[in-house]
Order: sequence, then C-alpha cells, then structure tokens
Amino acid sequence: IVAKKEEHSGNRDKSNIGVFRESLRKLRYEIESSGKKIILFASTKKGQGKTTLIMGLSYSLSLSKKKVLIIDTNFSNNDLTIEMDAFPSLEKLSYDISNPESIHEQVKANAKELKDRNIFIIGSQGGDYTPSEILPKENILAHLKDLSNDFDYIFLEGPPLNDFSFSFVLFAYFEVVFGVFS
Repeated sequence: IVAKKEEHSGNRDKSNIGVFRESLRKLRYEIESSGKKIILFASTKKGQGKTTLIMGLSYSLSLSKKKVLIIDTNFSNNDLTIEMDAFPSLEKLSYDISNPESIHEQVKANAKELKDRNIFIIGSQGGDYTPSEILPKENILAHLKDLSNDFDYIFLEGPPLNDFSFSFVLFAYFEVVFGVFS
C-alpha cells in the first residue's frame, strides 16, 4: 500500500509539473502575441509565486531564443536576487547624460548572465525603502524603453501591492502588468 501511495503521489507531482509547464507555454504565447516588452509582475500579497513565475517564464522564453532582462525591484523581498545569485547593483546604476550609451554599458557590466541562456538579471540590495528614496534621479528604470532595443523582454518583480504603497511608483516604468495569485 505504501509503494502505491508513493507512486500515486509521484504521478500527482508529475501532473502538477506538466500543468505548470503548459501554463508557462500559454503565458509565453500571450506575452509574445501582445507586442509588449516591459512587464511588471505584481501580486497583492507575499508568497504568491512572482519569483517562480518570472524564473520559469524567462527560461521558457530563452528556449525560444528570446533575450530576457530581469530586474528585481522587489526591494522588500529581493528573492530574485538571492535565488539567481545576482549582483545587487540596481541602486547604483544611473544614466550619464554626457554618454547616452552609458546605461547599456552599465547593464552589460552589472547584469548577471545565466550560463548558456539568454537570461540576464540585475539584482537589488533589498531593504525597507522606496524607489524614490534609494534610486538615483536618472536611474535605469527611467530608461527601460532604450534597453528594450537590447532585449526581447524586460521583466520587473514588484513588491506586494497590499503591503507596500511604493509599488505604485513602479507603474510609470512598464507597458503591462501581470497579476500573480496562488
């Protein structure tokens, strides 16, 4: 009986993985069909799966030869930075008006490239602050449109909307938002 129970549990796990994989494929199709390149992933509360979804979707898009830049803007819970072992450099990147290419150069120098993938991530230090309190005036987020020429997609992870008022500040930087709910 124990062996059958474990076997059944293993089948359920495989089924859940299959459902997740197919859901990623559907979402990938929707994103590719939308024509939108700069996407904020948001949830109403912590632990809804934004980090997992961004990582899975980025991988799925990389299989389609798409180049993805992930920016961890969830300062309150920088799990993307930690999970992907990214450099916490978002707070330091700024646009140099005398060198229009500076933002591209800084991203190239500070984004961690996942080995054998077309996935790049810019991490954040994390902490209890808002983007306006920590980011330079001419920060990278204000130049995402320029960076979208270098990447097929740019994904931002925002903090939970119910818990942090500053998540609404991020709304100025993206083209579309995906709500994530467990």
